[in-house]
Amino acid sequence: TGGDAYSPMKQEDLAGAWLRIAEQARNQYTLAYAARPAPGGREYRRIQVRVNRPGVNLLARDGYFAGLPVR
Repeated sequence: TGGDAYSPMKQEDLAGAWLRIAEQARNQYTLAYAARPAPGGREYRRIQVRVNRPGVNLLARDGYFAGLPVR
C-alpha cells in the first residue's frame, strides 16, 4: 500500500529511524471519500491528488481496487 521501510541494523541506528518516522507522522493528512460500489466484482480505479502549495511533498497511490476481493 506504499510507505517507507526502516530496518536499523544497530541500536544507535534506531534513534535516527524513530526521528524520521516521528517527523513524517507529524506532517501527514489522510483523505477519504465514499465511491459507488463496483458493479460485478473488483474494478481498478485511478485517483489523482493535487496540491496547490509550494514546497509540499505529496505521496499518493495511483489507484485502488474497488469491490470484494476475488477468492
